[in-house]
Amino acid sequence: MKKEKYIKSNIRGNIKRITASVLVTAMLFSLSACSTPEGTVGGDFDIDEKGVEYALTGEGQSSSHTSSNDDYTGDDNVSADAQEAFQAYKDAYFERIVTADSLNYKSYIHDGALFNISAPPATLGDSGLTDEQVERDLSQAESDLAALDAIDRDGLSTEDRITYDMMYSSAEANVHANTDYLKFSDPFSPNNGFQEGYDSNFTDYIFENKEDVELYIELLGQTLDLFNECLEFEYKKAEWGTFMSDSNCEKVIDQCNDFISDKENHFMIESFNDRIDELDFLTDEEKEDYKKQNKDAVLNSLIPAYERVIEVMTELKGKGVMEGGLAASDEGRQYYEYLFKARTASDMTPQEGISYLEQKYSELILDMQTIAITDSDSYQYFSDNYGELTADSDTKDPAALIDEIAEMSKKEFPDIGKIDYTVSYLDPALEKIKENTLAYYNTRQYDNPSSNIIRINGLHKDGQFVTLAHEGIPGHMYEFNYWINSDPDPARFLLRPVGALEGWAVYASYDMLKYYDFGADNNENVADLERINTALGYWLYAYLDLRVNYSGWTVEDCESFMDEMGYNSGGAADIYDTVSGDPAVYQAYGTAYLLMQDERDRAEEALGDKFDPIEYHAAVLEYGPVTFTVLDKLVDNYIKENQ
Repeated sequence: MKKEKYIKSNIRGNIKRITASVLVTAMLFSLSACSTPEGTVGGDFDIDEKGVEYALTGEGQSSSHTSSNDDYTGDDNVSADAQEAFQAYKDAYFERIVTADSLNYKSYIHDGALFNISAPPATLGDSGLTDEQVERDLSQAESDLAALDAIDRDGLSTEDRITYDMMYSSAEANVHANTDYLKFSDPFSPNNGFQEGYDSNFTDYIFENKEDVELYIELLGQTLDLFNECLEFEYKKAEWGTFMSDSNCEKVIDQCNDFISDKENHFMIESFNDRIDELDFLTDEEKEDYKKQNKDAVLNSLIPAYERVIEVMTELKGKGVMEGGLAASDEGRQYYEYLFKARTASDMTPQEGISYLEQKYSELILDMQTIAITDSDSYQYFSDNYGELTADSDTKDPAALIDEIAEMSKKEFPDIGKIDYTVSYLDPALEKIKENTLAYYNTRQYDNPSSNIIRINGLHKDGQFVTLAHEGIPGHMYEFNYWINSDPDPARFLLRPVGALEGWAVYASYDMLKYYDFGADNNENVADLERINTALGYWLYAYLDLRVNYSGWTVEDCESFMDEMGYNSGGAADIYDTVSGDPAVYQAYGTAYLLMQDERDRAEEALGDKFDPIEYHAAVLEYGPVTFTVLDKLVDNYIKENQ
């Protein structure tokens, strides 16, 4: 099993936000498009596959096979033979992914008997990064494409055509991942690597019986073998010249040192002990035995795995000959083109993305200017209280706050009733390791409505209102539960375009700001200023990500740009390391959010007084997370039906 599984089993929701506070004064009366600093370039199918990042999250949904003429309306041409063939394929696809390894099985379903599926043997799977595994995965992806080509797409229902298109582009992604882009994969990247997200597969693991406990311990004991296999790939990256930069290498080493800082009292020992003590189906003797077994697995497999990462990274540090982002090589630039489309869930090219973001910047600043000119009192109130506008929520109990926001959301989003969930703070030992993650939503099992889990990083309690709206309701948790309530095909549940997921969650959480009581005379304008200012932070990361990984900007270019645009350039080096270490990650939060907001804006503009936010959101959510190519057409249909 590859690292992508371990970092994709939860929705990483709120990546650390940067605010644009300096813009509210520095850029207020100097509207301009973004300029280019002088001297720079303008401009799983199976879970065992590298392409799983695209397959299971639905990234890379820009397949040339997708029918661009399909408006996703009407089922006049449905063929029973086509539907039967595709259903057989979906069933096989679902079983293949869910049974690929033990954590997949535990993550996606609760009761295999409901799907006529048996649990796989206790295994983490393999890395998919050895030569034999790459050849196997490539063969599987090519077989998937052939199987899909044999199905009459035009004979499928609207819902199945959407699923078919996503499956086809996922298979294409897996072909590319095992050929063109393999050497750019990185199982230990600073923000998305094993060392950063592996623990959540165990800390969020649900114990329902003795077999669950035994499986947990057995899987934990396989950690060192899996890490070693992935670390062998890092040696290959050093030979290929694609190993990470020294600064990012140091970050990984620091994360691992933090993880193993207290071995004997390690949080993976202490938290396990606490959870075991709560299990009423175990005897006291069994509890003590399992505690001992877990401690052995932590001390002899988990911690040695992290120690091995430190050893290898220390050895390879200095061998990252690729200076800067992916734009440092032609192949890397091509890979970024692919990543950009994947992470934005759009068909835009990077150059189109640059132009789009420059235009959106101008629009955001113009919106801010308009409020400042027409309602100076609200602007002054926003400026005077900047950074403290939602502070009243930061000390509230998270569950109570989620429920409070859920009530607010009924004014804008369809009511789906009570959602069963648990929310808690991360173990303090993980706060620094996950310092760039505000919180995450661990996606519920398809057949278990009580398996919703939200974790919050205690280092980032500020801004808790938006964070919990993002992860909870009406963000990720709401979207997934709304979707499953519509009874989607289980196979479709596994296809999730990350740009659509994060674009929705950022949009939905910002939408809730209009219902927050800021204590101002004009609450709506203050809410809009807060939304714009926060959006400009994500915008900066997304824009610099494009410029570093596609245009080839240096740290100095980033500093010059930030100075020119009114941002504090003191953070330029850190942003540069972030976007070069994990290219295109912020596109799902910045660009995809703006695309999602565009859909709402054009529907509202087209319908005027006829626009109903609840009906609009029902239309957007009807088929689950989809690419913006599909969403454009779904919104078109909504507008036509309501004009």
